[in-house]
Formats: sequence, structure tokens, C-alpha cells
Amino acid sequence: YVEDGGQGLVRVEQTPGDIVILSAADTTLSLLSDAAASLGECFPRVRLANLMWLRQPASTDMYADDVLRHARVLVIDHLGSPSDWAYVVEQAQALAARHGQWLAMFSGDNVEDPQLLLRSTASPEDCHQLWRCLREGGRENALAFFALIGHAAFGIGPRPPPPRPLPPVMAYTPATAAPWLPGAPVAMLVFYRSHLLASNTEAFDAMAEALLAQGLNPLPLALESLKDGLCL
Repeated sequence: YVEDGGQGLVRVEQTPGDIVILSAADTTLSLLSDAAASLGECFPRVRLANLMWLRQPASTDMYADDVLRHARVLVIDHLGSPSDWAYVVEQAQALAARHGQWLAMFSGDNVEDPQLLLRSTASPEDCHQLWRCLREGGRENALAFFALIGHAAFGIGPRPPPPRPLPPVMAYTPATAAPWLPGAPVAMLVFYRSHLLASNTEAFDAMAEALLAQGLNPLPLALESLKDGLCL
């Protein structure tokens, strides 16, 4: 980071990658980072960056020169009004046209933005599916997000199925969960589904493991809201 007279100029110290994904949502970046860690060395290299780092045009220019122009794929999860990241979008379009990049841009909220789809080089169908993967959230949908990029932009593997919406209440099983203890009492571990959507579950994994160590069978439940009648 380099501050320029308090004006918020930022230089992102990042090496180039094959796939660059920009989002202003920390939860989205955390989810994608967790999923990318399990893609394996054969998958194209992934770089993630927060759009908040690119508020100044000079920051965008430096990042475009250091990272964006070297990528084969650029994805922008656009959260905010059209003017918020107008310069980033313009530069992404210019780079995609100049270097033949696969550019997917879509809304960062629950309403699609047709203008972003039209300004992408990726097909509207691919942009729509990527958008839905991130809006539905969860680790499986994040892996499907990367699988679609791999298929559409690099010819890797088959096209993944559409993202699967997660129910408002669901049982959660940690990846490293041990078998239940026969006849032991059950301890319900309730947490907000937003943590599961962002793949932010390490604390609950540890709690479930600790409960099991104390002779209790953990039953983690992710729910949307304690105030919602359906969830209750």
C-alpha cells in the first residue's frame, strides 16, 4: 500500500495470474479464496482483489499494468451504483478488447444488471450462472463458479450444473467430522447461514470437534434467522 498525501492511493502488491476476480464484498472474496485453495496445481492460477483498493484511477492503472493485462480471465462482481467502479469497468473493457480476454461482469447484489452483461465478452448465460453461484453462496457453488470458468474460458472439464440454492435451515457436517458416539447425548450448535454461505465455518468446526471430545454428539445447524417463523 502506498498512500499519496492522504488521498487513498493504493498499489496492490500482487503477482499476475490466469484468472483475476474483483469484488467489494469481503465475504465473497473469503468464499472464493477458500474454494480456490482446493482447486489443485493444474488449475489456472487465481488472483483475488478487493475493488475498494481501486478507488483511485491511478490505483486502477497500476493494477491494470501489474496484474490485469496479464490475465486470460477477468471477473468483476460489481457491487454498488454504475458510477462507483466506472473507471475500473472502462479499463477492464479496454484490456479485454486489446488482449482478447474473457471478461465477465455482473451485479454484486440480488438484481441483475443487463448493462454489465452487455459490456462483458463472456456470454450472458455464463455471466448469469457465475452471478447465481455467488448470490447463492456456499462452498459447493463456489467450486461450481471456478468449474464454469475453467470450462468456458480454458476448455477444462464439462460444464457444471446450475448452482444449488441452500435452504433457510440445513444441517452442516464439517469436512473432517468424526463419527458420532453411540448413545451419547446430542448438542445442537446453531449458527447463522451467512457464515456457511461465506465458507466461514472454522469456529463451528472447532466447536463441533470440542463437543465430540467431551462426549457429546454435535449437531451443527445453519439457519437464516432466529426471527423467521419458517426457520424456527
